[in-house]
Amino acid sequence: MLRREGARATFFVIGSKAASYPHLIRRMAAEGHRLGGHTLNHAALSRADLETLNREIDSGQEAIASAGGGLVSHFRPPYGELGLRTLIAVKRRKLNLTMWSHDAVNRTVADRTLAMEALKASRIACGEIVLLHDNEAAILPVLPELLSFLARGGWQCEALPDGLGGREESATSAST
Repeated sequence: MLRREGARATFFVIGSKAASYPHLIRRMAAEGHRLGGHTLNHAALSRADLETLNREIDSGQEAIASAGGGLVSHFRPPYGELGLRTLIAVKRRKLNLTMWSHDAVNRTVADRTLAMEALKASRIACGEIVLLHDNEAAILPVLPELLSFLARGGWQCEALPDGLGGREESATSAST
């Protein structure tokens, strides 16, 4: 659907899912999307001990790379929970800590009309990030309408730029 609409996205991938579905990781990279880290097991890092926190970040990144996604330059903490230890760990790895601007669809019941109303009411602006989860029943039915709505407004969906955190290798150039 994204390819058909000429849209690019950044997928924040849970490492264990990357290991289970490497063909999807390779496809995302091949189609020009970016991959970002989202821990190995979607752990709540603000409640994790330091060893677990570091293992979740590193193992998640390694799983994405092993699945064909290359090195990633963005990281989004699960649940949007950000503590000082997580911030330090992310910065030490020269990753871009990436959050979102809009989460309207994820908070809406699985009703296409309500989801689009919530998105339209959120007044998306240039450069903002719309969070969409792949496990929400409202996302797939709303995505074509969302892409069309944004295109009518003159917007283009782009993946986040790579390399802002100091990593030189992009996800697309690292995959084969």
